[in-house]
Amino acid sequence: MKRLALLVGLTWMLASAAYAQAPRAYAPTPVTFDHSAAGDPDLTALIVTLKESVGNSDLDPLFKALSANVAVITCPIDPLVSCAPGKRGIRQAPQNLSPVERIRQGLCCAGMAKNEITEDLRKETVTGLIAAALEAESIGAHPDVPGLACLPAWPIFDRAKAEAAVRATRIDKENLRVTTEELVLRAKPAADAPEAARLPAGQIAPFMTDLDQPPPDGWYAIALPQGGIGYSDQVGLNELTPSGLCFAKETSGWKIALFVMRDQ
Repeated sequence: MKRLALLVGLTWMLASAAYAQAPRAYAPTPVTFDHSAAGDPDLTALIVTLKESVGNSDLDPLFKALSANVAVITCPIDPLVSCAPGKRGIRQAPQNLSPVERIRQGLCCAGMAKNEITEDLRKETVTGLIAAALEAESIGAHPDVPGLACLPAWPIFDRAKAEAAVRATRIDKENLRVTTEELVLRAKPAADAPEAARLPAGQIAPFMTDLDQPPPDGWYAIALPQGGIGYSDQVGLNELTPSGLCFAKETSGWKIALFVMRDQ
């Protein structure tokens, strides 16, 4: 009897511990985008010109499009803090440099010895980073800097609600994602498993990585709003706050005003 009681007690303790670690319920956090600048023909034309510029490895048109106040900043990986020039914890290329030198130094090549940085490497790095940003499919307002239009579009959401979801699900903040399509989440990582929930497109999804039993290849785990975990094999999640390129409309027209990089 004592052995049975001990076994029952141990089972209850293990179950209780597993339950205690299970994600708790959280309020869904919707995400919106301000695409009002997307239809501006002058901005569209500038983006086309810049794509041609980097495609031809000719940076002169890109340098001519720089704002006199262009900034290159590196923001913390935490997507719930403001990511704007001058904010605490943000590294910024020196403003006493010319706009061209701010871009060149800000985008290349942190952590490398000066004798390792060649002109070709600098040009290749700057061209590659700008080209990657220009390939984004959507453009939207920057949530922390009024007047900027950014590639890719930055999500706008209630940071306090997102913070509450982080606490409820016990994930790292950088594991917050945003759904790009409706996600069908299943009770187990199997196509024939019962449906546990559906997350609509444009909602924050807590991405679960610290699991005792990771899902099989091709599947990932999401904390459910009602509590617990659901699984999906769909490709429908994006970074919440990616790196990107932002433009400002000045007297002379649209200019490159900001390049945002994220700590890794």
